[in-house]
Amino acid sequence: MRFPAALLLLLALVQAPQAQQSPSPTRLYAAIGLGFINLEERGLGLDVPLGFHLILARYRLVAAIQALDLALLQPRERNNSRFIPA
Repeated sequence: MRFPAALLLLLALVQAPQAQQSPSPTRLYAAIGLGFINLEERGLGLDVPLGFHLILARYRLVAAIQALDLALLQPRERNNSRFIPA
């Protein structure tokens, strides 16, 4: 889940030329990511995290809240007892 951190770094670099001006006001960003997960008991899946980042320039503080971490799993193939091999 390094995508939100990379996004914040990119936003900081874009704002870098304005560093000599007065600090910017408080900002709130929403970040969404995409990743793959592999759970031994459940199989492969897709992970979609959603979070919010608050930047307080006056105090040089960054706060992050992970609001939702959604995992979409692909079901494993199991031997279904309804079917009997011939």
